[in-house]
Amino acid sequence: VFWQVGSSATIGGNSVFKGNILADQSITMGTGAILDGRALARNGEVALDANTITVPDAATASVILVSAGEVTDPFTRAPGHFVNLEARTITVPLSADGQFYRIQSATALNLSDISFIGGSVVITYE
Repeated sequence: VFWQVGSSATIGGNSVFKGNILADQSITMGTGAILDGRALARNGEVALDANTITVPDAATASVILVSAGEVTDPFTRAPGHFVNLEARTITVPLSADGQFYRIQSATALNLSDISFIGGSVVITYE
């Protein structure tokens, strides 16, 4: 999850925050705050005070599904899909129109299963 902030962001002391913070100015994390993600400030500083930051594993953090109506069309984020990083699955609603898909990842993925469940296609990867 990416949180885009148009100015500065403040995470309260002893709070737990999940996601990647993209701030235009600065980011301040209160004493003891925990971040499961990244804190990136464009024009200012990231101020820390006894914080715990866990950066997600790059191999699982950047799995994205993109689609296009024709293989030669520009590929954009697929509407209605869901990537579950913990279960390592991608769920795509079935479409009456033909659609081309690409899975983008920072590392190579091994597809271990493709199933039709309800009105969706579920892709499992390793």
